[in-house]
Amino acid sequence: MPLRRNPRTASIKLTVAVLLTIVAGQVDVAGFVICWKTFTAHMTGNTVHLAMSVVARHWTDAVKAGLVIPIFLFGSLIGRCLIEFAVRRRFKRAASLVLLLEAAALSEAVGFTVVSHSTAALWTSLMLLALGMGLQTATLTRIGPLTVHTTFVTGMLNSLAQRLSIVLFLLWDKFRGRTNTSPADSHALRQAGMLTLVWIAYFFGGVLGALLVTPFQMRSLFFSLMLLFAAIVVDQLSPLSIEEEQDQAKQESEEHLRRAG
Repeated sequence: MPLRRNPRTASIKLTVAVLLTIVAGQVDVAGFVICWKTFTAHMTGNTVHLAMSVVARHWTDAVKAGLVIPIFLFGSLIGRCLIEFAVRRRFKRAASLVLLLEAAALSEAVGFTVVSHSTAALWTSLMLLALGMGLQTATLTRIGPLTVHTTFVTGMLNSLAQRLSIVLFLLWDKFRGRTNTSPADSHALRQAGMLTLVWIAYFFGGVLGALLVTPFQMRSLFFSLMLLFAAIVVDQLSPLSIEEEQDQAKQESEEHLRRAG
């Protein structure tokens, strides 16, 4: 039986997605500037840096990228396990649990660099930022049928291109006098708008990070912590329906298997 999509739920999820994407943009910039030009959310870039460092035998740089990637993966794994556990226990505010852990990781990262500017403190902060971004990646992955990523935008741009292609053909059909449109066409236009908004949020977070990191260093992440707590408040007032998004993913997977069979 198809899932009924609640427009209010979609709007709430989009709001939280925008808040989290701003956080990711700022954290990625802060980590890159302060922690030896290492990304804490952009694992594609770290994978390339790892490969280049190994070939060039820059072992210190290789270790940075080589540690950040599994820490990010570990954070994402912990986040998904917590959400799955909460869903099985019928706990609707699963997202708050993961976001609180992320806030704790970011707070500790700030604390380590405020107390000490030692190399050990920077290494610890780098790992904590990567852990926080991994946790965030697991928190919100879908808005109805639309897959979203709040810590990286490459996949989002690819999804945006797919929706824009549908919109372009819709405009072409209207130009040719073929006015018959399906609900999927209007959904594609709406989803293209959502994806564009999320990309703009990531860009805005990066700009914010660049403006704040020089005068405030890691303390600049207090702004990201404010946004995280805002997202937690939203989830407390109106749960993000993580169970609904898991059901949607399961339904689409079953549909894919049915077509393949």
